[in-house]
Amino acid sequence: MYQLTLRRVSPAAWVGSLAIALVFFAGHLSGALVRRFGCRFATLLGGFLCTMSLLISSFVTSILHLYLTYSLLFGLGSSFMFSSSLVIVSKYFEKRRSLATGIMTLGQGCGVLILGPVLQKSIDHLGWRTTFRIMSTVVPALCLFGLTYSPNVESEAVNNAETQEKKNRCDIDLSIWKERTFIAVTLSASIMMFGHYVPQIHLVQYCEDIGIDTDAASTLFVYYGAASCVGRIVSGRVLDLPRVNKFYVYQAAELVVGIGTLLVTLATSYLHIAIFIAVYGFCDGVFITSLNVLLMKCVSPSKTSLAIAWEMQMSSFFQASGPPVAGLMADFYKSYTPAFYMAGAVVLVGACLPFMLLCSKNERKGPTPDHFCDTMYNVNAGSVSDSFWL
Repeated sequence: MYQLTLRRVSPAAWVGSLAIALVFFAGHLSGALVRRFGCRFATLLGGFLCTMSLLISSFVTSILHLYLTYSLLFGLGSSFMFSSSLVIVSKYFEKRRSLATGIMTLGQGCGVLILGPVLQKSIDHLGWRTTFRIMSTVVPALCLFGLTYSPNVESEAVNNAETQEKKNRCDIDLSIWKERTFIAVTLSASIMMFGHYVPQIHLVQYCEDIGIDTDAASTLFVYYGAASCVGRIVSGRVLDLPRVNKFYVYQAAELVVGIGTLLVTLATSYLHIAIFIAVYGFCDGVFITSLNVLLMKCVSPSKTSLAIAWEMQMSSFFQASGPPVAGLMADFYKSYTPAFYMAGAVVLVGACLPFMLLCSKNERKGPTPDHFCDTMYNVNAGSVSDSFWL
């Protein structure tokens, strides 16, 4: 695929970035599909679209065609499956919801851990076209897992928790933007998404720039996947503890990611990169799990799918533009160092955003920091309190 772009970084980066971004940007469409037809149907449709995307993309001869066959179709199908998997967790689990969310998102880390090296070897020996065709026979297995989603559980949840939502037939519901804590979570997450995935997407090319061969660089994703799996399970269990502040865990994870992205520019060996990617993977797992838990907690159960949809759509703009901008910077400066500086700085700004909101509110109303933590950050009793903002 990289050869289709005349060995330029930014066009190739757009293919993957747009696919990832569409997973989030199509949040309203996937959310409406889940609410209308249920999680099982959304998963089956998503699996079908992903399968067709991989198969058709294996025959394209232009990078422009990949924007349609891969970025659009695969991103849309993944969005349907991702949204339904998050919503189904909120319907099945209450007491151990954080742990269940961590286990659910474990698939991403396991996928990188197992598929990363396997796909790289397949691409090296068989080519990316044949690899896509092989994957098109594997993805349909996801549909089998979707069949396990019980319609009875979904129907009960709809009857008990979404009665009010049924009264409002408009899928584009803006009332959720009255929830101040939801705004804080969504804005900070969106800004952080701009730089969060830059290291993950550009890591192999960066390793080549500092003298690490491609085969060795591809094995780094094993460390990322393993660390991400650990981060998701550990954070899922920790976030279920009543005295753990979920917002602080969410912020701390991205502060470490931002600092690590800045420091990786000093790396000169495989060991340095391996340490970074392991820390990055662990914090990525913590960040994703805590973000999903916060979105479930900061609104009423009837608006869970709506909160997920809005956050996905808002963050998609930042997530789509971050890696390509980093690629443009790498092309312009002939180095990834400025791009990683930019990505790390943006992540730190997003992670610190809730603290800036604290300072703003302190100046206007004068509550103490402890009061702020006991109100806006009180997410331990089943929902994020919004009393501070009212």
